[in-house]
Amino acid sequence: MRKWLPALLFAFLALFASGAVTYAETGISRADLHAQNNSGEEGTAVLSGLPDGTTKVEITLSGAEGMDQPAHIHQGSCANLNPVPAYPLNNVVNGTSTTIVKVPITDLLGGRYAINVHKSAAEVSTYVACGDLTALMNAGGTAPGTAPGMPTTGQAQPGLPAGLLLLLGGPALLALGWGLRRRALRR
Repeated sequence: MRKWLPALLFAFLALFASGAVTYAETGISRADLHAQNNSGEEGTAVLSGLPDGTTKVEITLSGAEGMDQPAHIHQGSCANLNPVPAYPLNNVVNGTSTTIVKVPITDLLGGRYAINVHKSAAEVSTYVACGDLTALMNAGGTAPGTAPGMPTTGQAQPGLPAGLLLLLGGPALLALGWGLRRRALRR
């Protein structure tokens, strides 16, 4: 029976570590896209970290119906945008766009990037909507690891799997070890 204890301990640690890694690499954040150049186009960009280290970017704009508009993630902020796109996004068509970007969500958050929507392919220098990507999104955003609509506490909290494993797994392993030790002493 003692041969199983190290294997069980290793399995518990592996499960705990995988829960912590999943939390670090996934999450959901929302940025408000504000109208620029009197476009009247406003909306949101929802970033979802995926377990494979990529990020899904979903843009929804009102006032953009019937249009096909280029969108990108740029370095900088809306107030000081690098005009060269860092990551291309699928065009916003009829007010929506969904793109998988091959970069972790944690790399995109923190104030180094902004999402920008352009008027059209012919008028790419005219910006119609922009939103800064910050660690805790401004104007209604959520922290990584929380769902849209949940209140933001100002600090990301560990996800349930890692916390639950820590809370229940540690005492369970202690009880198992204690029981095995008692059993071995009886022999």
